[in-house]
Amino acid sequence: METSRKNLLLRRSGGELDRIFIYFMRTALHLYKYGIEHLPLENPLERQPLRSFLDAAMETVLNCPPPELGRMVLESHREAIISQGPLAAEDALRLRFIQELALSLQSRDFDVFYDLFLHTQEWWGVPATEYAALTFYPNLPPDVRKKHHIENPIEEMRPDLLRPNDY
Repeated sequence: METSRKNLLLRRSGGELDRIFIYFMRTALHLYKYGIEHLPLENPLERQPLRSFLDAAMETVLNCPPPELGRMVLESHREAIISQGPLAAEDALRLRFIQELALSLQSRDFDVFYDLFLHTQEWWGVPATEYAALTFYPNLPPDVRKKHHIENPIEEMRPDLLRPNDY
């Protein structure tokens, strides 16, 4: 049974899902440092319907307060995509991650985002884990890192190896 769970997790991590997680790490850093200026960031997804759904999600985050309306809009978009025909379970999951991560940023309450986002770590592949360690975690305010018990082993790394401006 453990082997099948591990295989399922391996299928979930990496590739497009990592691009989604990295996109939201970058977006959270931009929101924290600059507000909504320069958002949305360039969409890293190539395949439809994921690409268009990420665009819709970010448009909703930026233009649709309050969060209850944002949820209605994104759920309608997601349901419309799902109703158009067969969709792999992995793609349905990716759509859901996009929706929930976008909505967690909509209120601009970063604790809501961090609470959700940091629970997705078991789904991260190598690229997302590396980005988090080299760029995301070092840019988080100390109080956020303390509150969410974020320990970054990269803190012991030589500063010239970090990529703190890669967002």
